[in-house]
Amino acid sequence: IVVVRSRPSPNAASAGPRRLERPRLPVRRGVVWAIAILFGLQSWLYYGQTAWLASVYIELGWEPGAAAVLLSIVSLASLGAIVLAPAGARRGLSRRVMLTAAALSSTSGLLGVALVPAPGVLWAVLLGFGLGMTFTLLLTLPTDLSHDPRQVGGASALMLLVGYLLAALAPSVLGAVRDATGEFGPAIWLLVGIAVTMIPLSWNLTPL
Repeated sequence: IVVVRSRPSPNAASAGPRRLERPRLPVRRGVVWAIAILFGLQSWLYYGQTAWLASVYIELGWEPGAAAVLLSIVSLASLGAIVLAPAGARRGLSRRVMLTAAALSSTSGLLGVALVPAPGVLWAVLLGFGLGMTFTLLLTLPTDLSHDPRQVGGASALMLLVGYLLAALAPSVLGAVRDATGEFGPAIWLLVGIAVTMIPLSWNLTPL
């Protein structure tokens, strides 16, 4: 039996054990906060519609089963966007263009729900496609900020922290608006306003 053992290099032996450093949150970088806020707005829309979209249509007279199907359609459209995002990048589409198109798609879907809710399937497809595309592209943006994995990790951590803290408020705030007004119309228009805000933010966030 022949046993082969690797001999450690002198440099490695003298260097000693490598100390692991925790990623630091880049709280002083404005671009990271912009990414985090956009991620939070996207998450706000996603969790807000997940909590209340079916209830909106039930209030409009739809059967509960038919209203619940809309949520499935939003999820399927989101999955489709997740698959198509890399294909768009391979065809030369910039992330700026795809992010802005995704924000426009989400806005169109919510505007449809607010103004002409009857073709609910169409609005669910547009909303889900926009949310899925935005989510996928935002996860790639921290890698543009630095070549240092620790800095990328810190940017990702701040993005997720701020994003999901904002998202956690969405169901409760939208429910409070509905209780205060007696209908879902104002809550939907609040989501429309958030989606509109995402359009210029998406366009200006990245030059790529």
